[in-house]
Amino acid sequence: MPVWAQNFSGDARSIGLEMSEQTNLASGLVNDARPYRAIVLPLGLIQVFKNTNIYDPAKSTFDPIRAMELTSNPLHYTFNRNEGDSGEQLVHDLVNGQVSRDLNAYRGFIPAKNIVAQGLFNPGFGKTFRVHKADDGSFQGFYVGVGPYVGAGTNFAADPALIGILSSSTNVYLGNSTLTLGDNSNIQAAAAATVGYRAHFRMPGPFASGSKRDGVYAAVNYDYLRGFHYEGVNLGVTFNTDSTGLLTLQPTAVPIVVNRTTSSHGQGAAVDVGTYVITGRWHFRASANGIGNHIDWSGLRAESYTLRSLLQSVSFVKTTLPAPTGDLRVKLPVRYAGGGGYDTNRWSVDSEVGRGFKVMSFTEAPNIVCSVALRFEAVPATPASSGTLAEASDST
Repeated sequence: MPVWAQNFSGDARSIGLEMSEQTNLASGLVNDARPYRAIVLPLGLIQVFKNTNIYDPAKSTFDPIRAMELTSNPLHYTFNRNEGDSGEQLVHDLVNGQVSRDLNAYRGFIPAKNIVAQGLFNPGFGKTFRVHKADDGSFQGFYVGVGPYVGAGTNFAADPALIGILSSSTNVYLGNSTLTLGDNSNIQAAAAATVGYRAHFRMPGPFASGSKRDGVYAAVNYDYLRGFHYEGVNLGVTFNTDSTGLLTLQPTAVPIVVNRTTSSHGQGAAVDVGTYVITGRWHFRASANGIGNHIDWSGLRAESYTLRSLLQSVSFVKTTLPAPTGDLRVKLPVRYAGGGGYDTNRWSVDSEVGRGFKVMSFTEAPNIVCSVALRFEAVPATPASSGTLAEASDST
């Protein structure tokens, strides 16, 4: 089942409810009234930086599958993440040129036919300056902030015939065959300088109530993106078998080719908009993040790593390639989300539908996420005046 960018959320409640409300800028204006704050402890970074040699193609410890797993979920500590299996053994043998000629030795490792995943880590740190305030709680103001911008994406594909060998309960031998694995991945690291608009308007006419929290909240951000590092990797693995179905000693193609493109300078921009409406115990929200999102990378560099044999314990050979001409524009899709709910003193219901990043999925289903969540208070609620949203610090 697809999951909505949960790996980059710091709020455990949002992860458990599968909500992306934290991506709505206007939600922050509403959340200011909540009695708690989320303090994120990114314990997963301990695992990410524990062994940086797995990210370096020039070293024998290079592990592209483990690197992809760690960078796709960098913030959360995952138990048993480093336990070995047949898949890890295959990667180790590939990198070190020690692959068994009989691919059946790696049965039990069943790669997906296709994995497409994208993610963006873009928290903002700044301040809203309210330049117009009223006694009824309404205001207008502007926002200034900064923050990191780290985007990542991968597209992995495995040959169905190779999957058939690895997933079989008995030995399978395909004579005179060419079996492949491939992956295209990229990561962008940048800083975002943000200016924005913030406002809270009172509900008009018959929708108005006595609560200062009611109204229409609106937020817009313009992000100037200054890129510091781009990394694009194209990985291709080819298995050639002989007439007996074993890996041939003289392959017709280079078994492993890793083409790498990098840059240390980029510029771009993005626009985020969000709105949140509260009327009595009802609330509704909508957002569009990443409008016009792009970074143009210049001064590109390219290099290639090749492994000439899977069987003879040889090392990767590094070759500098001609620099690509022109700039490389990398775009991310616009992320749309909308939802609503009803909140009482003791329970609440919330729902959300969204579309945006491609997420890890083993099916061809459209990338639309829809979720509904219920919340019940564990303790009697504090009395609240009619028409307000009560929040308890101990809720599920």
